Amino acid sequence: MFGPLAIRRADWRWNYNLTNADEEFSQIYLRPRDMLKLGILFHDGGGWHGRQVVSESGVNPAMPEHSHVENTSYGYLWWSHPFNVQMSGGAQHVTIVAAQGNGGQKIYAAPQYHLVAVFTAGGYNAESTPPNTIMEKIILPSLMKNAPTSGQTSMSPE
Repeated sequence: MFGPLAIRRADWRWNYNLTNADEEFSQIYLRPRDMLKLGILFHDGGGWHGRQVVSESGVNPAMPEHSHVENTSYGYLWWSHPFNVQMSGGAQHVTIVAAQGNGGQKIYAAPQYHLVAVFTAGGYNAESTPPNTIMEKIILPSLMKNAPTSGQTSMSPE
């Protein structure tokens, strides 16, 4: 999957193996631009630059809820994030999905607003993450106020 996305082997690291599964979970280290490529790939149903890299049957089930973990909806590596976005007419409930890692590493996807956003941070093992606050208080209000939600097209860069 990384080859078609031009994610070079030298640009990522994965410390996972069967002997340290309990210590490392599934930590993969990617550059922010490569995290964004993965977000776009999933947003666009597995397509990248007109090529189907991952089958739609492999991508489409990833984001919808399949279970609950600590009262949060979870798909396959994607979590649902409910936000209460304060708008001039009052709070609006918005749910978007995110692939996330420890410390605030997040790939947010909000197909209804044609958005894929990436955050990297270093707040490891912290209870709250600044990216959630930034999404709820800055990005989503601006996006909801200014961006149409219909007529979506592919997000792959040209």
